[in-house]
Amino acid sequence: MDAHGPVTIVAVVNPTSGGGQGGRIGAQLRQLLQHDNDLASSFRIHDTTHRGDGVHLAEAWCRELWCAHQQRPSAAWASDGPARRVLIVVGGDGTLSEVVNGIMHVVAAAEAANSDGAASEPRGEGATHVVPDWVPDVAYIAAGTGSDFARLGLCYANAEDCVRDLRRSAGGCRRQEVDVGRVVYLPQQVGHTNPDHHTTTAVTVPASPPPAPTSRDALVAANVPSRTERHFINVASVGLGSKVVTRAENYKNSCISCCGGKAVFFAASFVELLSMTRVPLTIRPLAARGGVATSEGARHADAAASPCSVDAADTHRNTITTDATVVGFCNGQYFGGGMNIGPGASPSDGLLSMTVWRESLCGFLCGLPSVYNGKHRDWPSTTCTNAVAFEVSSPTDGVRFEIDGEAGHELPARVELSQWKVVLRAPGGAIGQAV
Repeated sequence: MDAHGPVTIVAVVNPTSGGGQGGRIGAQLRQLLQHDNDLASSFRIHDTTHRGDGVHLAEAWCRELWCAHQQRPSAAWASDGPARRVLIVVGGDGTLSEVVNGIMHVVAAAEAANSDGAASEPRGEGATHVVPDWVPDVAYIAAGTGSDFARLGLCYANAEDCVRDLRRSAGGCRRQEVDVGRVVYLPQQVGHTNPDHHTTTAVTVPASPPPAPTSRDALVAANVPSRTERHFINVASVGLGSKVVTRAENYKNSCISCCGGKAVFFAASFVELLSMTRVPLTIRPLAARGGVATSEGARHADAAASPCSVDAADTHRNTITTDATVVGFCNGQYFGGGMNIGPGASPSDGLLSMTVWRESLCGFLCGLPSVYNGKHRDWPSTTCTNAVAFEVSSPTDGVRFEIDGEAGHELPARVELSQWKVVLRAPGGAIGQAV
């Protein structure tokens, strides 16, 4: 280690993830850190005990770091280097998502406080920014049942590799800028007739955000700021995915749970596949880049005039009104235990990749290999498009989001990229943009 002292490390461990694998990796991580002369005095490990713990634990440490940053000269803080603070996540994609939400909550509140209550995420032509230097890097040790985000290579395979990289902190470890998605739930108001479905579709308007803390004391006292939005690191979906997640939650209280998490997920997936139905949806790209890519690869050149936005006419022209089996808004590529729903998605390109599946059960099962290798984008029933933001609604009540493997709220909603990127530690050679 160098003269700046040991790395500051906080680990959030989900001990029940992966059928107990998270707990075993967490114990190994503790042992490795305790026996490292440089790191032994610089770490804290917290086990999660219930859903949402990851959010609160990440928030607590980020609030602590922000307050320390406010009390120290900027030059002294900068000399430590942002790579010196690391938040280790041991668990599945859900635990990682909770930690990212905790980080984003405090970053938004801190930025609002620093700007005397101004908007924390100014909407400027799609620009994104890396989180401030006081925010810790995230090191992800995948230990979940599916761990779909881990398939991108932005994670550690075990505790030994992670600790080895912590020792290299002063020597220029690999750090990756990663986009963060955000689902903002919108209120329903008086609707208008949808000519395609002959039903009433709600007109949606942006929800007014709750007042952000405007001082350090208010920030320190803040809890989870809003239930009207949620961030995601991997995939947010509507349709089959959300139905599977909801059913799996119900099965966790049944005798099936005795067989483990994989059995619960398989049983829920099997039942929902047998009863697979399409959901009527209206999707508007709010900030398209490169036009709308269809299953044949065609692109509407008239939607590519602006790199970050589309005018009212383009938005109307590119609006998708359809009955869909699954719609995925992808920052990563995989969901549902390895399904490659977003074969063209990249977590560092500043875009969300949307995939619409319309296949019936028969077509889905016959083309199952294509679902996993990404060739489903060649199906006539598949539509893909990239954008910075989408608005999605349905004339059917009770249509919900699935967000990073967890159940979300009902439509309508706006799905967009946050203007803040997080920094992930990754083994050498991982994809993404090096910092």
